[in-house]
This record gives sequence, C-alpha cells and structure tokens, in this order.
Amino acid sequence: MLQQQEGKVVNEVLRAEVSIAGIAIDFGTSDQHKYTRGGWESGWKALGSEKSDISSARTKPGKSVLNFWFREIPKEVVMRVRSPDGDSAINLAFGKTSLAKGLAVTSEYQVLRIPIPDGTVKTGRRKLKLSSKASLEFDWVWLPTTDNPGEFSNLPRTLPIRFENGSRRALAAPSSRTFSFYLHVPTDGKLIVDLGSDQDTTFEVSATTTSKTEILYSHKGKSENWKEAAIDLSAFSGQPIILHLRTESKMGKTGWGEPEVMIPKAKEAPPPGKRAKNLVYVVMDTTRADSFASVNPDADVATPAYDALALKSTTFRNAYNNENWTKPSVTTMWSGLYPGTHNARQATSKVDKDIRFLPQQLQDAGFTTGAFIANAVVSGTFGFDKGWTHFQNDSDHSLNGNGSKIYPHATEWMEKHKDEQFFLYVQSVDPHTTYKVPEEYSKPYYPGKYRGKIGSSFDREEQMVVDNGKLKISDDDLNWIWALYKGEVSYQDHYLGGLLRKIEELGLSENTLVVVTNDHGEEIRDHGAMGHGWPLYEEQIRAPLLMSYPPVFSPGANIEEIVEHVDLAPTILDALGVSPMKDADGLSFLPLLEDGIGKRQHPFYTLAWSRKSLRSVRVGDYKLIVGKSSGWMKLFNLASDPGEKKNLLKKQLDQAALLSGRLCEIYLSEALATPNKAARMDSAGQKQRFDNNEIPIDDKTRRELEALGYL
Repeated sequence: MLQQQEGKVVNEVLRAEVSIAGIAIDFGTSDQHKYTRGGWESGWKALGSEKSDISSARTKPGKSVLNFWFREIPKEVVMRVRSPDGDSAINLAFGKTSLAKGLAVTSEYQVLRIPIPDGTVKTGRRKLKLSSKASLEFDWVWLPTTDNPGEFSNLPRTLPIRFENGSRRALAAPSSRTFSFYLHVPTDGKLIVDLGSDQDTTFEVSATTTSKTEILYSHKGKSENWKEAAIDLSAFSGQPIILHLRTESKMGKTGWGEPEVMIPKAKEAPPPGKRAKNLVYVVMDTTRADSFASVNPDADVATPAYDALALKSTTFRNAYNNENWTKPSVTTMWSGLYPGTHNARQATSKVDKDIRFLPQQLQDAGFTTGAFIANAVVSGTFGFDKGWTHFQNDSDHSLNGNGSKIYPHATEWMEKHKDEQFFLYVQSVDPHTTYKVPEEYSKPYYPGKYRGKIGSSFDREEQMVVDNGKLKISDDDLNWIWALYKGEVSYQDHYLGGLLRKIEELGLSENTLVVVTNDHGEEIRDHGAMGHGWPLYEEQIRAPLLMSYPPVFSPGANIEEIVEHVDLAPTILDALGVSPMKDADGLSFLPLLEDGIGKRQHPFYTLAWSRKSLRSVRVGDYKLIVGKSSGWMKLFNLASDPGEKKNLLKKQLDQAALLSGRLCEIYLSEALATPNKAARMDSAGQKQRFDNNEIPIDDKTRRELEALGYL
C-alpha cells in the first residue's frame, strides 16, 4: 500500500532543470531562481518572482549574473530580451572571456543569438555575466548544446493532456526534452507516472547519483491511452540524485501524466496528544550544540541537568539557527520569520512594530508571560518587550555568572504564577565572553595550574586581539580558553538544573512544555577564528534542541531530520493548541512526529544568514556556504566531514560535487526567493520584508553591545 509523498513531482516542475537540446530558463517564474540565486546578490530585481502573472524578469542597471553547473558544454546563448526604458546595449562574458560587447537591445522583445567559441566554457560551475547601463527584461534564455538546434519555443511546462482514457495534468513534452529533478529520495520511494503520446516516442527515466547515471525505465511507442509506469527508487533511499524524465519524439501531444513519488503507507498516525497548558522556554546564549552528548557522543562537558532532561525529551539532533548572532536569531525564534524577512540584523536595529512575537500570541490566548534575560541585545530598547506581563533584562555585562541571578528570579516568578496558564522565557548569557567562572567549574577541563598569558578569565577584548593575530597564543593557552568556555557551559547547566527541579517540585511536569535550545554557538579556533557572528560553520549555527512534554514529544526519542528555528514558534503554538501566527515563514514540525511525513516540504533543509553577506543551506548530508556572486562557495559532506575541513569545491568538480552542490544551490535559491514555506510548497508566493529602524542608543547599551562584540 503506497501513499503520496507531500508534493507531486508535477507541482515541482519549476524546481526542475529543463533541457530542450540544452538548458532552458523561463524567466518570470520561479524557474529563474535556480540561476539567479533567488535574486540575492546576483543583480536581478524581484520583478517576475513575486506575481504569477508577470512573464519576465528584470536585471538591475549594471552587472548581473546567471549561475550554472554545466554537465554539457553549451554552443551558444540564445535570449529573448528587451530594454523597457529605451534602446540600450548588453555585454556578455563567461568569467573573464567576453562573448559580446555593445550588443544592441531595443525596446521591443527580440531574440539574440550569441555563439560560444570552442574552449570558452568547461563543465562544472560557471557564471554568465551580463552588463548593461539600463535595466533589461528577459523572457527566456536558452543554452543549446548541439549544432543547429533550431528555434526555441517557450511553451508552458505543465498542461492538461487528454487521451481516450481521460485527462491528466502533465509535464508537457511536445518535442524532445528532459526534466531533471534534484531530489533527496525518501525511504522506499517509488515514482508513479502515466505516459502518453500521439507520436512514436521514447520515454526514459534515469537517475544520476554521485558516481554514475543509471537507466531505470525505458518505453518506446505511440498510444491513444495513458499507460502507467512504476519505477522503484528504493535503491537511492536517503541519497541525493538527479531524476531525469526524458522524451525523444517529433512534435506532438506527449506528456508525463501526474508524476508523483509514492512511499509505503505509514502506520495509522496516533491521535494528537493533549496539548500542553504551560510553556518554559530556555535559550542558552552562545552554547555550542556539540557540548552535549545527545548531539555529540564524544562530548566531555559535564551537563547533568541537560542530560537528564534529554532522557525525558525528544532530541532534535540536526537543529539549526537561522543566523549566527543573538538579535536576528531570537527575532526568528519569537516571530517564525527568517532573518531576510524580519530584517532585524544590525547591532542598532529595532524590530519592526508590525512583527508579531510568540509572547503576544500567547498573551492574547490567556497566558501570563514572563521574560528573564541577561543579554542587552534582547531588550526593550530594540523592541523585544512586547507581549510580556513581566519583562526583566539584567544585562550587566560586568557581572560574570548571570545565570546565578537570572535563573533564581525566573524560578520565583514561576512559583508565583504556577496556578495560572503561563509562559516563562529564560535567556542567560554565561557561555558568552567574558569566560569567567568559579574554579570548580573550569578545573575539570584543565588539570594543574595555568600560568600562561591569558589570565583567570578571557574577555571580549582578548578574544578580538587573539582573533586578529595581535596576541599570539600557544596550544596550552588555547586549552585554557577551552577550559574556561566549557566551565561556563557546566556553570549554566547547574542553574538550569535548579529551574528544572522546581518544575518537578511544583507538580508542573505533566502539563508544561519545556523547550531548551541556543541562539547561536561559538567558534574557538575551529576554523581559525574566535567568537561568533560571521562564518556559518556548524560550531556557530548548529543548535541543541530538546522539547519535553510526553503527550506530544516522546521521551528519549531522537529525530535525525533537519529542523530549523524559524519553525520553533509555529511548533510551540501547535503543541500548546494555540492558533498560529499569521504570515509566519515557518511551519510546525509536529506532523513529522505524528506520522513521519505530514505537510512538510521534502527534503528537509535549513537556511542561515550571516552579516558577512554569507548564506548557507544544508540538504541531507550536504552543506553549501555561499558569498556574493563574485565571492566564494564551499561545499561539505557532513556525514564524512563533520568538522567541515574538506571543501568539495576547492578542486576540480567531480560528479559528487556537481550533483550535491547543485542540489543545495537549487534549494538555497528557492528559499531566498520564497521564504514562506507554505507558499514555497505551492511553487508560488510573495516575499514580505520588514524595515528595521536604526535607532540611537544610550551609553550603557552601547557598552553592553561593545562588550558582546556587536559594535
């Protein structure tokens, strides 16, 4: 018995690469995003990506880029283009090699053909650079790989096609063409599709893996009826592949009818458990995910309170922050909006007043809400005080061991409101610089007496001079810094334990959802730097995530699927039985727990931002980090290289890099273009973007931000 995976393949046609004797790009649809990187840092305007009735896309005046991962070498560039603001000219180049200069473009659409000299382009990752003083409008671009390919016809990619035994919504193939879908194959998946053609047509299904291309199905013939084909994909379960649907025929009525990936029917999902009454939400500022044995079996940090809670919780082993520093990360966790949507991404940014926060949603639902925070970034100054019955920010950075103050106050507040329906939020800042804890916490990680140049603590100023090389440190100094950091994590765990014990003592365990995570991690020379807020390596964006409430989250369960913090607020509201926030980008991942599939987009992947104009995406085992179009790209296989030491794009591209790198870029591009996940699953949607206000800040706040490293 099979059931449909969420999202038919036919619905994802704009995610596929289409080859009509070469790559064909349909601008004005989301097809373009695979090549314009979702419009991010590529010189393309949003026009044509936001409204389905716009059939073209514009470049910005100046330079724009199309990103390709060629498997075959194109012979020419063919484009239908116009200059809407008056006659202009365009220059084209592949890398540093010019293809055309001063090519005339009129105000009316015209088709331009630019030959590509032999040897100009190689297979692999390549950039087509376009430049014009005016904005240009493109209908389509075609890069044929054969000589004399003929004329290009940009017909719709999906059409209703009728034969004697009925009508099907189909991938239209009126002439020879290939639809190539980059997939992360679900366990025991099977492709089910109807084939139909009024011409003598060859239908072929093949799969390209990281090592080879294999033909899975082939049929030749002409039929006035739809013929069903079932292609087993189970050999590729959990792998990235390119699934090619190729037809070879003369012009005619040909199509792939309603293709979809099916999986074995899951056991009947249990009814949703009773929703929780209360919420306790703990954010461990600057705490690395690999500090905990539930994420990293080799962890040597003593965290008995966290470990005990993990036994009672569902652990999400592959959870991610969507940015690598506090303000945008917390804004995302509270709003369900990606950083690129809420735009609260600068040290002096104030969160837009129209952004709705989790405490507002819960307060309107009858919750008493209390926040206890030790980070100056998450303050009323920057708009974080809305929706709270009680809001307390003790961001005295000169006070080491903020947990000793924050957790007792939070515990007292919880005891006072234990008979009400409440939401308690706690965010200490202990593992953040300055690293300074009582010796009993750091001593287990550094036997003997440290006599080096760092001293008994490690503050932000020292972190900066070590990071910029002005203070040279030895391996012994680095071991001491690690000892101080790990001591901070253990110190924080001590006070977390007090809060968790109080939940038990007050008899709240049976009706309270407990969520424990971080807002970002910390680099300690993992990739040569110190601190956080810039790169997007695992040590900075990976999140520990425990969710404890037995009726919904199975105690001791470990979830391997990738989840991200943009989904936390929607998931929490779902677990509390409270209506979701309107227009959130994220979606609840409770359906993942309830039936293993649910209304979730496949594959599961996560997106992250950095202030250094970096973006990253993880799809399956592969992670891609990209800079601006003129910048760098790095690709890692986290299964074989969890420390991200071997960049697969550093050397000549092999088959694995070509497939997995392109897979990641496709999902990165579509997420940047359409951050709203519900809209993304429908292959459509509009961006929303809030304007943060850059505000003047007082001297105390400025000192706190400087001490935290954000100014």
